[in-house]
Amino acid sequence: MGKLVEAYYKIAKSLGVEVKLNHDVTRIISEKGVVRGVETEAGIIDADIVVNNGDYAYTETNLIDERYQTYPDSYWKKRTLSPSGLLGYIGVRKKLPNLQHHNLFFDTDWDKHFDEVFSTRKWSKDPMFYLCAPSKTDPSVAPHGMENLFILAPVANGNQPDQKVLERAIDDIIIRIEQKIGTSFAGDIVVRDVRAHNYFKSTFHATRGNAFGLAHTLRQSAHLRPKMKSPSIEGLYHVGQFTSPGTGVPIVTLSGKVVSNLIRNQWQKK
Repeated sequence: MGKLVEAYYKIAKSLGVEVKLNHDVTRIISEKGVVRGVETEAGIIDADIVVNNGDYAYTETNLIDERYQTYPDSYWKKRTLSPSGLLGYIGVRKKLPNLQHHNLFFDTDWDKHFDEVFSTRKWSKDPMFYLCAPSKTDPSVAPHGMENLFILAPVANGNQPDQKVLERAIDDIIIRIEQKIGTSFAGDIVVRDVRAHNYFKSTFHATRGNAFGLAHTLRQSAHLRPKMKSPSIEGLYHVGQFTSPGTGVPIVTLSGKVVSNLIRNQWQKK
């Protein structure tokens, strides 16, 4: 996945794109309903076109003047956002048997977990989870003889428990992994980084700490998802997991292609 990002970066650079990192956008500047650029912590960047790839809800309610907000805060309060995620980045100083690159653990109560994520919105004590062991296919992601693990467990978006609860949840998941593969490795962990809601909120401005954008409910699918082209500000577009076609890496990438076509069709006429 990292190589995809690198490839996009190289293509952009070859086309003359100037990439500015660590420029947190604080405002989308518009004048009389026309976009003029963005204000960042490092200054103002003038632009005729702005494409927002961030959290749609945060952008609308925090970066756009209230009179130009197509989807105000009242709209987002009624929307169903995707779950957040309990993340565990684990480095183990030995190789682990009986693991593939991708591993799905459906060894607990499916209905109970889904109810906790979407209905009761309780912290999941026994969540189902995804386990990635990329060092099984790419030796470069871990030192020789070691293993690189990534854990993702869907949890209800909202408030994050304290760090002790998060660490205990990962401990329980590690025990389940050990039981499944028949090998103990808790005592061989040399890298351990556990994150959840607050990581998504602080790093991506993710509303309620959601991890995947707008959920795919019936009333939030297809043309019922938020618009890609802003109806309120000319030159402002939205792309990513809140828009059409929806969430997931291939689908989000496709949304970028759709937006690029929208921009090309509009601006070639000018």
